[in-house]
Amino acid sequence: MAKVDAPASENTKLLMGAAAGMDDGDFAFYLADIFVETVQYGNRTGLCKLMDSIQGKTLAQKLAALKEHNEHGPNCAPSDYCRVALKNTTITDSPGRQWTYQYCTEFGWFQTPS
Repeated sequence: MAKVDAPASENTKLLMGAAAGMDDGDFAFYLADIFVETVQYGNRTGLCKLMDSIQGKTLAQKLAALKEHNEHGPNCAPSDYCRVALKNTTITDSPGRQWTYQYCTEFGWFQTPS
């Protein structure tokens, strides 16, 4: 597997609101989950329209559109997927931490690549 260009990777994360130094795998999970949840919750057509609308735009513009389209909702952020942030026991208003805890400890719904 090719090594990710660190500066480009960090810039992409910052454009999406992720903390500097977030693990690339955790961030990839966050991005992939935007697509997964969009389809899972019935907005496949909206995702297709989004993909059509961002053709020819810069990476920054594409990421901004994807961030705005995020089916996770406004309270879900990249930090909800960051294993370092998830270890922080401070109570927050983000539903992502609670959901991650529940599906990992009670349901066992681990999402894995094919």
